[in-house]
Amino acid sequence: MQADACIADPECQKLATCSYDMCPTNAAGGCCTIKCAETLNTPAASQTKFYALDNCVYCSTCKTLCDPEATEYCKVTAMGAGAICP
Repeated sequence: MQADACIADPECQKLATCSYDMCPTNAAGGCCTIKCAETLNTPAASQTKFYALDNCVYCSTCKTLCDPEATEYCKVTAMGAGAICP
């Protein structure tokens, strides 16, 4: 469901492409993802769709299967956590 919502939104797709192509799943990658949203000037509604998808994939579904650093990525990408990025 989250994937469908993001795919249907061109701005969400752009953010997903930037994040998934350029950002690792660690704390620095979380900041990279937030920077992608800033650079692309992604609308808030599109960011919400992206973060719902991203959270589902990295912070829920593959929490135990993905790189252990994904936990740090998830802390950074949690809505509002961008303030910890340089």
